[in-house]
Amino acid sequence: MPAQKQPSHILAQNFAINCQSKPSDVQHISVVRLTLGLVSNIYNAEAAYILGASRGRKKLSTSRHVLHYLAHICFGVNYTALAAYTNRDRTSIAHACERVEDMRDNPQMDKALYFAEYALVSMAQHINPLLAAQDEQDKRIGL
Repeated sequence: MPAQKQPSHILAQNFAINCQSKPSDVQHISVVRLTLGLVSNIYNAEAAYILGASRGRKKLSTSRHVLHYLAHICFGVNYTALAAYTNRDRTSIAHACERVEDMRDNPQMDKALYFAEYALVSMAQHINPLLAAQDEQDKRIGL
């Protein structure tokens, strides 16, 4: 069964930022968008398919798992928030993160994920200096 594309109005709804959005939501949505852009380029897959309702083929499910893992590891987006943004269940996000951790046993995948993590954090800090300031503050207090 071919993968289903996520309708654009649902994508817009999930990633909508408005004047009533909390700062943490805006930050989470921004970093999930950034991560989605990187993952869609790495896997050469449209974001709408990655976030689609169906599992899709292995490439799509792997790209979705990597999206969840990177957003969680690099930016600390919790499973519940990721589930809401990507129309998945919180337990599916946890499963995805476990799968990607298992993939890190492969040295090539570990290296690729390392560079993806580095690129994401660097881009986010360049785009939003507040992330860099928060990172420095976290280091000072030992987080």
